[in-house]
Amino acid sequence: CNERSSRSHCVFTVRFQGWNAAKERTKKGILSFCDLAGSERLKTAGSENIKETQAINKSLAALGNTISALVNGERHVPTRDSRLTYLLRDYLCGTGKVLMICALAAEPENTSETL
Repeated sequence: CNERSSRSHCVFTVRFQGWNAAKERTKKGILSFCDLAGSERLKTAGSENIKETQAINKSLAALGNTISALVNGERHVPTRDSRLTYLLRDYLCGTGKVLMICALAAEPENTSETL
């Protein structure tokens, strides 16, 4: 989390471990909750937030590029293009499961930026 702003990505990770007595083995798991900041147009960001807005938009674009590469079956998946995609690489490219929940603005004036 970014302590100086409410507009940042936040990743909360829980690591857990369990013992299967019947099979005498340990199972480990990781559960991560990601709250991604929404993209914003530079003209509405305000002059004091331009660098922050650019950084957020860049990391979201990198995430989009990573997901596109996975969907298209490309040999190279760009997970090092941002800290966000690097942090999520095991979830996106590994054996993990990913569930995405989107909160979209329903107002008609936000349609062009939501879709």
